[in-house]
Amino acid sequence: MLYIVMNFILIEDNHFFNEKITKIINEYMKRTYLDYKIYPFFDYTAEVYKIIDDNTIQNKIYILDIVCPSNKGTNVATHIRKNDIKSFLIFITDYYDDYQQTMLSEYFMFLAFINKKQNYKEDLFNALHLGTKAINDNNIVRIEKGTLRLTLAKKDILYVHIKDRRTYIVTRYETFDLSMSLQEIFFLLKNGFMYCHKSIIINVLQIRNIVSKTREVYFDEEHYVVASKVLIKEVIDEFEKLCTKKGS
Repeated sequence: MLYIVMNFILIEDNHFFNEKITKIINEYMKRTYLDYKIYPFFDYTAEVYKIIDDNTIQNKIYILDIVCPSNKGTNVATHIRKNDIKSFLIFITDYYDDYQQTMLSEYFMFLAFINKKQNYKEDLFNALHLGTKAINDNNIVRIEKGTLRLTLAKKDILYVHIKDRRTYIVTRYETFDLSMSLQEIFFLLKNGFMYCHKSIIINVLQIRNIVSKTREVYFDEEHYVVASKVLIKEVIDEFEKLCTKKGS
């Protein structure tokens, strides 16, 4: 029940290392709960730049060979960071000593700078762990209670509410019945979620419309909740802030 997809963009001109790194990614990702896709390239082609500039592709981890035929990984990293500070960068090279000072002086915000001539597999494993864990923690919620094991993408959750002393997580595709308190679930969700009623937590990022007169908060045509008189103003304020950010 997990819809987070990790996207690995690998640029490595050496075919041997390209295949080796692809195998390492596959080996590491088999140990996780995450779906993933690998985009392997042998140079910084136009297709690479399309992926870089495509904001619909989320959860990117770039593995950049520093020296390729058409460009340097450091130049491409600068291009990535112009509009994207969220994606993770891993540099790998045969010329570690030659670029060590460059890596220290530039503001790439990278996960790792890996030397192919040393223990690159272990270093890459560690970097993949750091990147996937950061994306994982930010994007998903894991609920474990008794025998229940539930993993959900936070973006799929519309709201959580209490009905007949039971707690329900509502998504567009399914509703999950949990034996947990609203407070316990709110602690797991945190950022992006707020109370709109003492018995309802909503995903602010999924709000599509608010009817202030009736206090109805809509997520789509089928899913809506009614906020309390006390909290409706806070909900409207948060929604308006979000709309302003999207419009800017």
